[in-house]
Amino acid sequence: MPVPSSENYAKSDRNRNRRTVTSDGKYYVKRGDTLWDLARAFHTSISAIRKANGMRPNSRLIAGRKISIPGRSSKSTGGTTWYTVKRGDTLWEIAGHFGVKINDILSVNNLRNPQRIHVGAKLRIP
Repeated sequence: MPVPSSENYAKSDRNRNRRTVTSDGKYYVKRGDTLWDLARAFHTSISAIRKANGMRPNSRLIAGRKISIPGRSSKSTGGTTWYTVKRGDTLWEIAGHFGVKINDILSVNNLRNPQRIHVGAKLRIP
């Protein structure tokens, strides 16, 4: 039986790591996907994915099922998304929840320091 080369393993790994979301923000679960991997790949959190899909803490991903990825819809609602900062919020968590980059939030809100967000502040989400 032939032994696969390390090059074939690398190609296989690259293909497995390719993840695409449909225009309406849906992702088809592949065998071996984990919530942690998806949260990391789509710059969101496990809890945001669970919440968007009504998943319980012990829910498992099933290959072939379609799930929603928060903040990944490319449909335009014609409006602007705003978020009001709450006590304990961090820019990292806010960005993860909406599936955007911290630097993008900083840029559209003319913020220089990610450590300086204040309770009650309204942030535009790109």
